[in-house]
Amino acid sequence: MKVTRSVFLSDVHLGTKYCKAKALLTFLNEIDPEVENLFLVGDIIDGWALRRRHYWPKSHTNVLRRILKLSERINVIYLPGNHDEFVRPFLKEDIKLANIEIKDAYVYENVFVTHGDYFDLTMRIPSKVINFIAHCWDWVPHSDRHSSFTDLMYKWLGTERTIVRWVERKGYVGCLTGHTHAPKIKGKYMNCGDWVTNCSYIVHYTDNTWELKYYGNQKSEREAVQNMAEVA
Repeated sequence: MKVTRSVFLSDVHLGTKYCKAKALLTFLNEIDPEVENLFLVGDIIDGWALRRRHYWPKSHTNVLRRILKLSERINVIYLPGNHDEFVRPFLKEDIKLANIEIKDAYVYENVFVTHGDYFDLTMRIPSKVINFIAHCWDWVPHSDRHSSFTDLMYKWLGTERTIVRWVERKGYVGCLTGHTHAPKIKGKYMNCGDWVTNCSYIVHYTDNTWELKYYGNQKSEREAVQNMAEVA
């Protein structure tokens, strides 16, 4: 039986009505006691959405409380993204939030872990334009098509290729990001997906294999288990 060492999840977007907070809370309650690390790979709290309008049900508070509780027994590492960039000014100092370690990026088993927005060309668009697009996006019903659309968009922009080439130059065996909401393990590139449409996450086992999984459905049964050592 495989033993999970670390769990990676991203793009929760607490503060939006599309966040699957109740499912996430159940998932967090079920995390194996033997897990050593929980990585929060950005966009956990959606500061952009909260600036547009206030939306914060009790279930979103319960998620944060559970994460804080987990940090009492496992290592919780928080890597802010573009939607929770309000945390980034604190990165200038060696800071912890309760027991949660906050980092801009993290090297785990020679895998470079970061949210991924630094490698996204769309982040060069003025923030006012991005916020207007995001406001319009709030009114679009979210579904699996969103992940397909964003995956195609970021393929066209070359975001995935950009970060893979960067980690190759730096000598890392691979990278793990969020940001695009398109869960995948493909060669040296891994993406957690999101908890808006996919409820996806990545696990690293003690035998040094990686697996992309989906909570609450059977998609994970069709996903290949990857050993990053094989692509070094």
